[in-house]
Amino acid sequence: MPEPSSRAPMSQVLMLRLQSLPRLALPAAVLLLALVGLAAPPLYAVPALGMLLALLAFLASFTWAQAGSRGRLVRMVVMGVLAGLLVSRAFEALS
Repeated sequence: MPEPSSRAPMSQVLMLRLQSLPRLALPAAVLLLALVGLAAPPLYAVPALGMLLALLAFLASFTWAQAGSRGRLVRMVVMGVLAGLLVSRAFEALS
């Protein structure tokens, strides 16, 4: 596992890449992943929800220290709901 100091530059590179995208690219990607996760068959929904959960967790990690208790709670609830949807769609695919 890489040392925490060696992971920081990777995160900075990813954030710089996200900032270089057009302004509406990230919200469009989140909306697309959410729609696919909710409306598509489980074969496509499970990976889309997994990517959405990973993306939101990555973005939330950058503001975690500055967020107050309410902000942290909202982030946890959103990620919990997404994780629940992911598990639900995964079990739907298995049945």
